[in-house]
Amino acid sequence: MIKTPFKLFLTCPRGFETTCSQELKLIGITHRKLEDGGVSFSGDMNDVYKVNYLSRTGMILWLEIDKINVRNENTIYESLKIMKWNELFKPDSTFSFNCIQKGNRFKNTHYISLKGKDAIVDYYKDKNETRPNVEKQNADLNFLILIDNHKGKLLINTSGKPLYKRGYRTIRHDAPINETLAACILKSIDWNIDTPLYDPFCGSGTIPIEAGRIVKNIPSGILRKKWGFQALSEFDKNNWLEIKNNEDSKIINTRSVNIFASDNSNFCIQSSKIHSKHAGVLELIKFRTTEIIDWIPFSENGIIITNPPYGIRLHKIQGINKLYSDFGDILKSKCEGFNAYIICGNRDLIKKIGLKTSMKKPIRIGKLDGRLVGFELYKGSRKNK
Repeated sequence: MIKTPFKLFLTCPRGFETTCSQELKLIGITHRKLEDGGVSFSGDMNDVYKVNYLSRTGMILWLEIDKINVRNENTIYESLKIMKWNELFKPDSTFSFNCIQKGNRFKNTHYISLKGKDAIVDYYKDKNETRPNVEKQNADLNFLILIDNHKGKLLINTSGKPLYKRGYRTIRHDAPINETLAACILKSIDWNIDTPLYDPFCGSGTIPIEAGRIVKNIPSGILRKKWGFQALSEFDKNNWLEIKNNEDSKIINTRSVNIFASDNSNFCIQSSKIHSKHAGVLELIKFRTTEIIDWIPFSENGIIITNPPYGIRLHKIQGINKLYSDFGDILKSKCEGFNAYIICGNRDLIKKIGLKTSMKKPIRIGKLDGRLVGFELYKGSRKNK
């Protein structure tokens, strides 16, 4: 049912499409096209396995099944009903249907999703065959109708759960950044593993852990047991395990690196240690509990990447403005020769740092319209007046 070579689309955090494309090149994808919110490319099942297992910067790998006629609800239904669904579904598979549109061609995308479900149900009814069951939360096959003005296509999720769900974070924290965004930032600034890395507001440990996994070349999906592609009829277990075992053999256990993570919360430090152990990088990260006014780096230069609290996520924090002012003072007085990158979900707090930014990049932090801001901390930096 699915035409080869596959038409694939890997979503990623907006603004990091180039970073995602560069990673795909390293994975072995030669021909890539940047698109809004991701990268499209052609490939086969082995590429599906590798990209899902290795990508740190991707979110979901979608596979295009076919074009659909989106003139109206009925043409969508008919386009889907004539597809050979029995070639796609395995016995006892479950499925879900969603719809996303760019623009406002249809008033109710949920109704379009129901038409997709109905098309599959009626296909099997006409053949007098047992139909697959609908499962909204944890389906084997997750379909997406994508409508872009007058064009439409049917996609299938080969990842299953989003790829940022690595599996090592087991303790709930307020407003952490997800693993994919952390990896995107690390790769986009071109962090050299020989350069000391600091996160003075480490929270659940995501940034230092992703850095440690890059150092050890640990596949991002190594802890995952279930994948969307395993439910496809094209899935070959032996090929998948061969690729997985080959990538696992490339893990590097002998590298040394300077990664420092701190927080003023002992709970954060202890949970970060647990997460880093699950992730396989505990030995690479030096943790400590300290207030930001007492924080100092242990090297003459380095990179700081951190996600400080920004009031919106931690409403109990008092004096959030002073926190950013104090952090700015630390950067100016103790971090000359460093580059600092601050993830901020409250743009009004950026100016409280009191330093001229060297870069600003729009990012999404959950539902927040945030910024990644950079500072080059030359000797003699001063607060702008």
